Amino acid sequence: MSGALPDVRFPPVGRCIYCGATTARPGGRGRLTEEHIIPFALDGHMILPEASCDSCQKITSGFETAVLRGGYRPMREWLGMSSRAKGRPKTLPMFVDTGKGTKRVDVPVDIYPVSLLVPVQPVPTLLLDRFGPSPAGGPPIWARMIAGDSAALEAMGLPGAASQSLDAFACFRMVAKIAHCMAIATFGFGSFEPLLLDCILNGWDDAQEAFIGSLPGIEPPATAMHRVDLSPPGWRDGDGDLLIAKVRLFARYGAPTFLVVVGRRPPSRRRRYPDRALCIRPGKGLYHDVRAVWPHRGPRSNSNARRAAARSASPGEARHGRHCPRHTCRID
Repeated sequence: MSGALPDVRFPPVGRCIYCGATTARPGGRGRLTEEHIIPFALDGHMILPEASCDSCQKITSGFETAVLRGGYRPMREWLGMSSRAKGRPKTLPMFVDTGKGTKRVDVPVDIYPVSLLVPVQPVPTLLLDRFGPSPAGGPPIWARMIAGDSAALEAMGLPGAASQSLDAFACFRMVAKIAHCMAIATFGFGSFEPLLLDCILNGWDDAQEAFIGSLPGIEPPATAMHRVDLSPPGWRDGDGDLLIAKVRLFARYGAPTFLVVVGRRPPSRRRRYPDRALCIRPGKGLYHDVRAVWPHRGPRSNSNARRAAARSASPGEARHGRHCPRHTCRID
């Protein structure tokens, strides 16, 4: 029912997009693992190869599992979304209050009361001047009944709706990870100052309300199951250009849209030098030593300038390109 698409693989990143490590484990051991931009369990088909170390992969997998095997489990099973487990469950647990306690009842998937839950946050404070404040008094969780056979459930002596729970903070972290990955895939590693790493790696706190929230109102249902849209830089000029993402999971079912401030673009370097590339030299820190160098392309009249730039650069810089094993480069 979900209609999963074939995989789309971006060029390998060659660094952990969260901590900047170049190997999976400390000491130069192991190869970095691939990262799904939208989780595999949500039929995510866009992949960043060589993009996560073991330590960061364990963190991101933890909060994704809390969402995908928690509040989104009934929706995933009803849609038949991707799973690494062998076989599909024929039943899902439903917990019923008996008056003396809680009783677990295994209910067939085809009659299970499936609800779609999406946490809702006010507009990120960094974007209040553009989108305005969110309407007051809105519910913290948006919910919609998607499927279920109330008559069959009543015949089993069960209520027609199940009480589902969703870890909202884990969901916000998953959305932050999706937006961060999409920005890396689109603009390249090191092309912007990331603003979501604290939320992704360390968890949710009040400070994250500046970066992650919800778009006011509900957009019409889309044909795609999920949507991730990045705005071009230049929405704001005050504190630098902000890179903004709209993340809408289960867009086909009319779910709300998350509004995420992904990062801050470097000060208008690409507007002044449209033919330059951003090149990251290997270093100890995240996004260490970002500099502009001339790409190995262009009209012959620029060949002397390119050779002069190559001579003045280090041996590693002189061999850079759109993608190479020592550098992650992006042509602006």
